[in-house]
Amino acid sequence: MQETKSGKWYRGHTNPLVNSQFYTRCEKVEHELAVCGNGKLVLQDRAVCIAHGGHMGIVKTKALLREKIWFPRLDKAVDQVVKSCIQCQAATATPSKEPLLMSKLPKGPWKELSIDLDELPSAYHLVIIDDYSRFPVVEVIKLVSAATVIQRIDKIFFGVPNVLKSDNGSPFNSRDFQLFANDLGFKRRKITPYWPRANGEAERFMKTIKKVIKASIAAGKNWKQEMFRFLRNYSASPHSSTNVPPATALFSRPLHIKLPGVVTTPEDTEMRTKDEIAKEKMKMQADSKSYVQPSSLKDGDVVLVKRICRKSKMETPYDPQPHVITKKKGSMISAASGDHSVTRNSSSSRRLEISVNPQLKLKREILVLLKMKLSHQSRIGSVQLIFKTM
Repeated sequence: MQETKSGKWYRGHTNPLVNSQFYTRCEKVEHELAVCGNGKLVLQDRAVCIAHGGHMGIVKTKALLREKIWFPRLDKAVDQVVKSCIQCQAATATPSKEPLLMSKLPKGPWKELSIDLDELPSAYHLVIIDDYSRFPVVEVIKLVSAATVIQRIDKIFFGVPNVLKSDNGSPFNSRDFQLFANDLGFKRRKITPYWPRANGEAERFMKTIKKVIKASIAAGKNWKQEMFRFLRNYSASPHSSTNVPPATALFSRPLHIKLPGVVTTPEDTEMRTKDEIAKEKMKMQADSKSYVQPSSLKDGDVVLVKRICRKSKMETPYDPQPHVITKKKGSMISAASGDHSVTRNSSSSRRLEISVNPQLKLKREILVLLKMKLSHQSRIGSVQLIFKTM
């Protein structure tokens, strides 16, 4: 026993009271023996396995062994047994991860996109992130079928990207989606299955959106409206990685939001010059028609208003009910007849010509009746009667 405890086996060879054959056999396995509290020798491996019964961890197994037995290099023996236990390895989650492989910033906006789907209250949201500007687009959808997803993506695309990065969800793995990608001419890049970090930009934004929605619901507000407000503010805020607002990076202009601020607009002199030339050319072509004339209508004129929809071919192009112009702004006029008022382009109204004698008296009577906005049929009938007698 003393040799096992001390590790000094050479002393037993000179002791006449020791069974030399048994001593020699023990000496050969000296590193496998342990002494129990009752003074018995046990095999170290056997003792460690018994202590590890029930798949206790390294710390607990060592503590149990020290409570009952001792042998040299006990810690090392426990480490070897527990770490080589297949069942323990299978049941223990490891926090180790490979270093992140960071992707390079794309060469320009809307060339490489990340897409993801997640569940919402009674719906789903489809998120597309531009990897260059980090500009997010969120669509709320009821179904996650390939047809629905394709339709929304077709709507979202400002232009066709070079690459669309997605997980392995069924809508993106479908044959229809591959045909859609081939038709538009973009490449779909699949991320590693069950490894959301490979689609990190979209994954992080999903968590942010969920937080916004949960906070909105907790506050008793409309979560969709709050989400849209968040998206505006998010797109106008400098991104933590680029220090450039996503909207500015994508559209080359700052996004105007509710908060006041100094808005800077990039130089567009050449574009403005070309726009003016094109509009002037268009105006000259349109104004060259013989029937194009500046409107001479003014406030207080009595007009007939052109019908928007004619119920039959026998109806007159203009409504026979006279209207009085109450307001004119540019080429837009507003006219009223009794309780009825309309707003039209000046070309949809024609001045009512009254050529009977006495002209001024009749016109004044019409104006009085119309401006009083009387709706009684008897008074309106009197206006019509005046015209019939003319």
